[in-house]
Amino acid sequence: YLKASAATGDVRTTLSFLRLIERMRRVIAHEYGIPLVRLAPRQTFISRICDAAEVDWQSLHADESSVPSFHYSCVLYLSTHGVDFAGGGFAFCDPAADYRLAAKGERELHRLHPEAGMAVIFSSGWENMHLVEPLHGGRRFAVPAFFETRDPARDGEQIGIFDDDVAAAEALWRCALMPESEADFLQTFQRWHSLLAVG
Repeated sequence: YLKASAATGDVRTTLSFLRLIERMRRVIAHEYGIPLVRLAPRQTFISRICDAAEVDWQSLHADESSVPSFHYSCVLYLSTHGVDFAGGGFAFCDPAADYRLAAKGERELHRLHPEAGMAVIFSSGWENMHLVEPLHGGRRFAVPAFFETRDPARDGEQIGIFDDDVAAAEALWRCALMPESEADFLQTFQRWHSLLAVG
């Protein structure tokens, strides 16, 4: 988790993680036509799966059903299917292509075979049910990130807008890079746009 990265005091790693999350946020905003000020990260972490037993909990699901404020999802892969791991594919469960089967509620899996550096983004609701298939060998690394949309008028009061870059940098340092408390760290996601976005 970003929080754990910040807690280590490794500023370079934490800044890299922050930059990665911001790039994901910008891609989602662009692809879905969402103003940047309305999109904020809700949760992100590095996922490591080393054993088939570890994916039992990843049965067919929609991310928004787990946490209602997960509106958009992104998974960035750090390892490659067929090279670093076997099995462990990502699959969407979509209505059957044959309209007669779809009318009966039949569904089919559409599998992705991840490669390092590849990312998949999607809205997090029931329209994108998905699962991670069991791992058969190796290690699978990915960075799942979940984003929420916010009301800019409401959040303008909560997050505060910084008057200059120095104030934003000081807040970023205190909230994300060197937090003194859990409350300091929680402000990172609440103030994300004003801390990291330009314009």
